[in-house]
Amino acid sequence: MRKLIQTPSVYFILATFFTLAVAGAAACSSSSDDSGNGNTPDSGTPDGNINNTDASKDSSTVDSGSDPFANDPNLIRADLGTCQLEGGGVIQDCHLGYRMFGTPAPDGSNIVLWPTYFTGNTAGLVPLVPFDSSGKTADLTGYYVDISQYCLVLVDSLGDGVSSGPSTGAPGQQGPNFPMFTIRDMVNTQYHLVKDILKVDHIHAVAGISMGGMQAIQWSVSYPDFMDKIVAIVGDPQLTSQDKLLWTSDLRALENDPLFNDGNYTGKPVFKAAIDILNLVLTTPQNQVNTVKTEDFDTWLANTEVAFSGFDGNDWRGQLKAMLAHDVSATPTLNVKSLDAAAAAVQAKSKYFVSTQDHVVNPIPTRNFAASINALPANAGKAMVTMEESNSDCGHVAAQTVPASDDACGDAPKDGPIVEGFLEGSIP
Repeated sequence: MRKLIQTPSVYFILATFFTLAVAGAAACSSSSDDSGNGNTPDSGTPDGNINNTDASKDSSTVDSGSDPFANDPNLIRADLGTCQLEGGGVIQDCHLGYRMFGTPAPDGSNIVLWPTYFTGNTAGLVPLVPFDSSGKTADLTGYYVDISQYCLVLVDSLGDGVSSGPSTGAPGQQGPNFPMFTIRDMVNTQYHLVKDILKVDHIHAVAGISMGGMQAIQWSVSYPDFMDKIVAIVGDPQLTSQDKLLWTSDLRALENDPLFNDGNYTGKPVFKAAIDILNLVLTTPQNQVNTVKTEDFDTWLANTEVAFSGFDGNDWRGQLKAMLAHDVSATPTLNVKSLDAAAAAVQAKSKYFVSTQDHVVNPIPTRNFAASINALPANAGKAMVTMEESNSDCGHVAAQTVPASDDACGDAPKDGPIVEGFLEGSIP
């Protein structure tokens, strides 16, 4: 059994997620062939059908020096063809990366889909999310999905450096030439992955952390009858003015950096001001003072900037703009643009986690959205949405810490067992 890699400071949690190597885990039978393309399994039956798989196959033979799929046999590529974006743009050679753990039901109904967070990819989720209770040999309080019961699909969201985005775009759509995309576009491409590549009509749950939580809530509005349950951890249905102030400041810091050059840079410059703004709000002033000594600040700052430096600047901008536009009330299928209309669309039982001291994702819209869903006459007595709140000074990363000895945020609630129980039905 894997143990979650421990980090010396809570500020490295999110950065460590996307730089971690893939830890070993029981791989689910996947839809990949030896080329790593999820669309052409060897058996000749329908593309990507989960009933038509061979766990011995991997994606290790991709031949590309910079292709993220080339050196990672556990990362599967799903080619979606051309993806139409809600803003009118089109992604050519549209593709998603994903990883699968556990054993799928014949109809895929035990799938738990877990999209990535801002600046993260699925490699960073692997040490955190899946565990196998049938071989439980360690403290699993930081883990979320029992892959002895569920088939967990970790999916790389658009613009994360793996799936289609500015750094991975087709010729003519690279860097600043990549079309603008939204959280709904992320969700729509994931729907096509599950529906058209995996050939699954209904799944058990969609879950996510931070921007992944935003996607989970959007899933519940865009495709309300496609899943049974939603888990949104420090995500929200729309941004507050404070959230917009944060992300607008971060976007301006990035775009005004001389190294950015309107997105026409070469190599991997480090955009320190944008990174510093994100680090400023990941936890709280109290946590910062308690965990970083004044005399250690320069070293700490340099280390945090290095930790985030591997993420491409144009990808950073693309995902930032997607979050700035996030608003489930603007979902095109709604008759009226309002959060109440969006709430009325939700059919999945949901578990929302919020942090009262979250400086990245303000908890107010999430609380209000949950209240609107539960207040619907059709949901009377059903507890459609249940809430978990943390008042930890760990702020945004409170829900992402693991056993108390691991880091300075050991006082944060351990939400892994709650997610596990909610997915299984033992916790409402």
